[in-house]
Amino acid sequence: MHIRRAGIADYEHLCELIERFYRIDDHEFDAARIDGGLVPLLCDDAHGQVWVAADSDGLIGYKDCVLDELYVERRGSGHGGSLLQHAIEEARSAGAAAMFLETEAPNDGARRFYRRHGFAVEDSTWMSLAL
Repeated sequence: MHIRRAGIADYEHLCELIERFYRIDDHEFDAARIDGGLVPLLCDDAHGQVWVAADSDGLIGYKDCVLDELYVERRGSGHGGSLLQHAIEEARSAGAAAMFLETEAPNDGARRFYRRHGFAVEDSTWMSLAL
């Protein structure tokens, strides 16, 4: 496995991974909305970066530098840990003092994964407004 910056040529495969991830977390997949947010990230660094994990089969995972989403096809393979560690190292080298992330309430497996990598549960409550 290797980790590299995603580019516009990765768009189609990234959308497939994002759609699978959204199904797991029971989020609505809106292709137009994904397109509006993803394409600028793939074209330049003005708004952030997207990184992908790939192996001989192609793309197997992705992360964005806000650590809003982290998904891998083969759970238990170590690829998720590698992507997470890469995100932590990149954030640290960019001067970040902390990294926050969100997990869905029923996703105990995600919280176990993040705890193994040093994350702790906060007392915050996320709130959102669909626009």
